[in-house]
Amino acid sequence: MTGPTRFLWIRHGEVDPAWGARVYGDLDVPLSDRGRAQAKEVAGWLSGTRLDAVVSTDLARSRFGAEAIASAHGLPVTLERDLRELDRGAWRGLTWEEVEGKFPGGRRRFLEDPDWREHGGESLNQVGGRIVPAVGRLAARHAGGTIAVVGHLWPIRIAIASALRLPLSRVIHLQVEPGTIGVVDLHDRGGVLLGLNLRQPPPAIPSESPP
Repeated sequence: MTGPTRFLWIRHGEVDPAWGARVYGDLDVPLSDRGRAQAKEVAGWLSGTRLDAVVSTDLARSRFGAEAIASAHGLPVTLERDLRELDRGAWRGLTWEEVEGKFPGGRRRFLEDPDWREHGGESLNQVGGRIVPAVGRLAARHAGGTIAVVGHLWPIRIAIASALRLPLSRVIHLQVEPGTIGVVDLHDRGGVLLGLNLRQPPPAIPSESPP
């Protein structure tokens, strides 16, 4: 019997300070110097970990870290556009204060209602509608293996929540720091979270299948 497929969910490093206080979503914003250093640190942490695939979104801040990891393992980087960060619509480039001024209560409604998208971007349900199938494809392609995925805050939150059978309204409770690793073993009956916001090699211990 094939064991679980292990996902190493790696959030890209910190972005350029010019974007630190702004909503950027799926805009292709650059990493800061520290963000690039964080990506290289993650590659170092994973240098002794067996990997079967390295996956990235098509955004440069994600690809930078994936390429560093893949290079150390002699693997190609597989681009998976469906894992990219959510489309923020008319919020792109605004500060959260500006968002509240132009869309009063919009941020709260986005979090509370998974179908809300009055800003012209994606709703949480729409993001989940592409994230979950993409994870399923990767799990099927690398069944029983270990996949390093360098991605973004909201897709990682949604992927972990889906594995744990949590509703989308709860993803805000999953904080994922830049330049850290989350470890999820995906079994036939769901997922097991083995670590989150790790700044060290992921645990090697196997996880039990959910009941």
